[in-house]
Amino acid sequence: MSNDYLHENATERARLLTLTAPLTQADLMRPIPNGWTIATKLLHLAFWDRYCVAMLKTWKTTNPSLSTLDVDAVNDAVRFLSLAVPPSAVVQLVCAAAEEVDREVENTTPELRAAVEQAGRGRVLRRFIHRRTHLDQIEQALKG
Repeated sequence: MSNDYLHENATERARLLTLTAPLTQADLMRPIPNGWTIATKLLHLAFWDRYCVAMLKTWKTTNPSLSTLDVDAVNDAVRFLSLAVPPSAVVQLVCAAAEEVDREVENTTPELRAAVEQAGRGRVLRRFIHRRTHLDQIEQALKG
């Protein structure tokens, strides 16, 4: 099995760190379509990276399973709750979550990776897909 996604995860994590480092509070409050701001979108990324860390840790002792989670409902809840997080905490939270999930993916055994793939949960390993999509949105919003 190819582990190309480890490189892609690292590339998008580096992009995240570079993009967020100079953000000001005003930047973080800049709107993104559908009721999001840059801050809430970054917290959305942090939430899902933390969720993937928790799943990978659970799957070390149980078999990966298909999700019955309503992703849209979770995203609405995350967006609402992220409004309560001070913008000054956002960059640290999202960068730490990205680093932790990438480290967890890197330390996952080949057998577990194969089981995750077989269960149709490959996006848990391929964090770069989610990051890339939202970092593109954030870059677009910053261009104004």
